[in-house]
Amino acid sequence: MLIKLILIFLGGGLGSCVRFLIVYLNPNMIKTLPISTLIANGLASFVLGIYFYNFKTNPNEAWIKYFIMLGFCGGLSTFSTFSGELMEYIWNHQFWHFFIYIILSISCCLICFYFGFEIKRTLN
Repeated sequence: MLIKLILIFLGGGLGSCVRFLIVYLNPNMIKTLPISTLIANGLASFVLGIYFYNFKTNPNEAWIKYFIMLGFCGGLSTFSTFSGELMEYIWNHQFWHFFIYIILSISCCLICFYFGFEIKRTLN
């Protein structure tokens, strides 16, 4: 149990640092769209797709699940920030932005996960 927690802790710390760098190096270029959150969540979904395939085909590599899937991808992605950004759209009565951001975010993450999974499957 302690080893699993350490793996999650280390992966989560690394993922959080990558997320910080994305925000720091990429301030919102599009003022009405939180692009940094979209990039972080898309990248986390892509990485998750790659390692989901690895873990699915080789479940004995438990470190992948804890360090990369739960830790790194969990630290990199952010549903709470996504939710907060959506609430800002509601509070500012920007309902079109609200719906566009939901559709764009979910579509982007699903597509990124799919490509990560398929690229890894093809390379094996």
